[in-house]
Amino acid sequence: MKRSAELVFIPIPGIATSSDGTDAYIESVAESSISQQRIKFINLPQKNMDTTGQQQAPTSSSSIDSQQTNVKDVVTKLIESESETRIVGFVIDMFCTSMIDVANEFGVPTYVFFASGAAVLGLMFHLQELRDDHNKHCMEFKDSTVELATPSYANPLPVARVLLSVLFEKDAGDSFLDFAKRFRDAKGILVNTFTELESYALHSLDSDGKIPPPSVVCSVFVFGCMGSFGEDQVKEIARALEHGGFRFLWSLRQPSPKGTLVSPEGWSCCVSAQKIERGIKEVMDLDSGIRKKVKEISENSKKALLEGGSSYSSLGHFIDQI
Repeated sequence: MKRSAELVFIPIPGIATSSDGTDAYIESVAESSISQQRIKFINLPQKNMDTTGQQQAPTSSSSIDSQQTNVKDVVTKLIESESETRIVGFVIDMFCTSMIDVANEFGVPTYVFFASGAAVLGLMFHLQELRDDHNKHCMEFKDSTVELATPSYANPLPVARVLLSVLFEKDAGDSFLDFAKRFRDAKGILVNTFTELESYALHSLDSDGKIPPPSVVCSVFVFGCMGSFGEDQVKEIARALEHGGFRFLWSLRQPSPKGTLVSPEGWSCCVSAQKIERGIKEVMDLDSGIRKKVKEISENSKKALLEGGSSYSSLGHFIDQI
């Protein structure tokens, strides 16, 4: 009898699974009849203390590395206890690349879930390649007026304005780009986008024979669970919302612990209240071209998830691979 396939999903320890809302959702899914047959949620012991007793950021390499033994033990038990299923691969969060080594020990492929879009993924690969193959570090772009030609973007980028501030720091920047380096060891990358939104960037990734093929499986847009704005930027956003003349609901949370890597949605410059206000008005104006474009993209994202849509088909292709 042919055994059914089973995937191991590994999110960021401590962040992706730590909120009350997430816990409640996991419980509701776990209690459903379908989930009881097909989905298992396994909580690992938290190991977020370093040897000096100081709290570590959940996304730090050492915090994630410390879970390798736990993951290995859990997967071993799954293999030993499940006679009707077989482990066919790991699907890991973009910051959990050290788990690729664990998957290799079991002889199964790894797929990376990349929470940002295809253009940002291409930028990470390009910056990592510049560092490793051309000895050109992002620090060289700090406070510069250089516009960098990047394969995943149609136009050159004013890098000093758009790169994550963490990339301008030697050690932190290297750690961030090391994730992109490990992405190359994966069999595939699940990208949070859809074809109609980023056709140019996706084509550039598909044409690059040195990186794993991307699978377009999502249509979800978030600021990121680890990103945060500085105090000055928050004040500019508040002024823009106040002067914009539109009703709004804004929920703020405390920034992530010091030392946490920010997510690729972050910015390294402060956007003025005037620019933000102008953007809000352009989106809220019923007759604006931008609002119509946003509505068109929204409709396309819904269609992408329907049967026959681009994301639906890409997900089917991913399942066929495994």
